[in-house]
Parts: sequence; C-alpha cells; structure tokens
Amino acid sequence: MSTSTREVKLKENIKRSKKVLQRLCSMRSEALCNFIKKYPEIKNSIKEAVESINKTRLIMEAQKPNKFRSMELSQKVPLQAEKKPEHLAKKLPDLKRMKWRPAEKTSDEEERIAELKSLDILDTEREEVFDSILWLATMVCETGMGAISFVDKGRQWFKSQKGLDVDSTGRDEAFCAHAIHQPDKIMVVPNALEDDRFAENPLVTGGPKIRFYASMPVTIAGRSLGTLCVIDDKAKTITETQKIALNILRDITKSQLLLRKKFKNLKKTGKQIYEQRIIMKEEKKRAEEAQKNKENFFRHMARVLRSPLNSIVGFSKLLKENNSRQYSEEDLESINSIAFGSKVVLLQ
Repeated sequence: MSTSTREVKLKENIKRSKKVLQRLCSMRSEALCNFIKKYPEIKNSIKEAVESINKTRLIMEAQKPNKFRSMELSQKVPLQAEKKPEHLAKKLPDLKRMKWRPAEKTSDEEERIAELKSLDILDTEREEVFDSILWLATMVCETGMGAISFVDKGRQWFKSQKGLDVDSTGRDEAFCAHAIHQPDKIMVVPNALEDDRFAENPLVTGGPKIRFYASMPVTIAGRSLGTLCVIDDKAKTITETQKIALNILRDITKSQLLLRKKFKNLKKTGKQIYEQRIIMKEEKKRAEEAQKNKENFFRHMARVLRSPLNSIVGFSKLLKENNSRQYSEEDLESINSIAFGSKVVLLQ
C-alpha cells in the first residue's frame, strides 16, 4: 500500500475512532486488545497514543495520587474541588455576604399606611415651610443633599428634596425604609460602601452616589411615616450637636405636619358649616314662602266668601230677632256659633 493511500486511510480511521480514543483511559486490557484487532491499520498509532496516555497518567498519579484511580480500574474517581489561588479568590463575589438588602415591611404596615393617607400629603405641591426645614438641616449637617421623605407601599416620595433629581424612588432602594424601623433613634451610615445593606444599592453604585446618610424618623400617632434625612456623596461622620439639631428639626417637621392636618380638618369643617348654613337659609326661605302663600290663600278665600258670609251673618241675626221663641236653646246656640264664625272669617 502506497504512503499516500495509507495516510488517507489512517485519517479516515482516526476520524472514526476519535470518540473511541477518548474512552481509552477507562478501558480494560482485553477491551483495548479487541479494539486494536478491529482496526489493524492504525495499530502502531494506537500503541503510541496508549503509551503516551499511560505515561501521562502515571505522571499525574505520582503528582496527584488522590485525584485518579489506577489504570487497572474501570472508571475515574470524581475530581475534588481545587483550591482557588488567593489572588483569584479575592476577586470572586462572596455569595454569603449580600451587598444590598431591601428593608422589610414594618410590623404595623397597614396602620402606618392608613395614617400616612390621612395626612393627605402624598403627591402634593412643594411648600416653603418644609423646604426651609430641609435647608437648615443640610446646612447644619454640612451635606449637599437631603430630603423630607414619606415611605408609601412601594415607593418613597419626597415632600421636599435638595440635590436630588427625582421626586420619588422605589421602596427597595430607600435608605429611609430601613430608618422607619427605629422610630425614636437616629440612623447614621458613615460610608454606604462599607455597609452590607447598601454597598450595591443602585443609589450608591449609580446616581446620586450616596456615601453618607443620616436621618430621624417622622412619627405621628406612634407610626413612622417617613424621615428627615441628610445625604452626601462623600463618606463622613456626624457630631452630637448635629444629631441634636437634626432631632429638633424633625420635631418641627412633625409639628408642621400636624398643623397642616388640623388646618385641613378645620377647613373641611368650615366648608361643611358653610354648606349647612346655605341649606338652612334655603329651608327658611321656603318656609317663609309657604307662610306667605298660606296668608295669600286665606285672603283670597275671604274675598271670595265675603258676600255669602255677610248673608249668613244677616240671616242669623234675623232668625234671632224675629223667631227666637220658636227655637230651642240648642238651636239658638248653633245660630250664634254660625254668626260668630262668619264674622271671624270676614275680619281676616
């Protein structure tokens, strides 16, 4: 057989036996001999491949004896997990340590939302008094951003904000959703990148790139509805004096909200009183018109009945004067009653 023909045949056989060669490492001696007999044309090539594989496996067994069984065994031992190099292990994320944890709902969530709705504050226009409170808070705490926020069912909404380009964010991203769990305690995050709750929060990794955060919950009727918070894009701390100032401004915010609610209720009550007065005036007007109509009716009836009544009065008088002896006392009393009633009607 010529060299070129043999090479072609060899390539065809190698192609057919490619998958079989991949399983040679797991074959027993008898199976290997049978395979060689089946393909005599590539006997030498297979012997060279087997010798190379054997040498390689012997070297691997000598270096890592716990990873493979001997060539005499029919299958491999499952590979053990390799220990990652330290420089690679540091780059891999630690799945056991979450870098962003949305806050859970409060234990009084339904009552809290109901109280928030009763304020009728959500989605209202900005008010100067709240903007002034927030401006003072950011000045005292030396931050470039801040907000008076209210935590709704699925969002946090800003009644007032400074340095932020939005009026609301999702509740999952809200720092304030964590703060409302501690109604009477200030929440301070010196560096959000070092806090497992916020390190990978979109408000930290993206705009506005929050680093520092401090807030006091705004509590009404025992329910934490939102916060007065100050924010900065640089890590920092807050002094005790600044904490006291933030607490005072929080109380002022609460007072303004209560005054706003009372004013709203008074306005509503005043409107109801005004409407009630209008109703009473209309009812009084209708009563006066009814009385007037009644009087007009009696005057009209008096004019219509004047002539017949005069005749009755005159006839009664004649009866009494000319035939008084022919009637009993009862008849005379009836005649007097008729005459008297007729005169009364005529006087109307």
